Amino acid sequence: DVSVEELDCLLQEGRVQLFDVREPSELLDTGKIPRSVNIPLAEVEEALKMTPDTFMAKYKCSKPSKEDIDIVFHCRKGNRSQKALQIAHQLGYTKSRHLSPGFTGWFDHWKDMNPNKVETVSK
Repeated sequence: DVSVEELDCLLQEGRVQLFDVREPSELLDTGKIPRSVNIPLAEVEEALKMTPDTFMAKYKCSKPSKEDIDIVFHCRKGNRSQKALQIAHQLGYTKSRHLSPGFTGWFDHWKDMNPNKVETVSK
């Protein structure tokens, strides 16, 4: 598991591939963690099986490799990201982790101290 503080450090250092497994409509409603890439839970397995070129075309970022140690999944409260983590591990992405308190934990932590830690999403 990754804590809010650890994820913040990873983001500041540019050492994380952060995947938000919530539905796109949730991002419109609540915003997102900056630099996260939205891959809804229902697409995670298919996405991780894509070729790097197909992944790049669909998600506008590089596909992670199975050896990467910086893959982190998150959702609203941690349940869906736990499922995404299980899928990733089954596909050989065994070093991937998840933000256990989810976006809610991230938002609650930063809302008063630094609201810039949440990015607005538009259609």
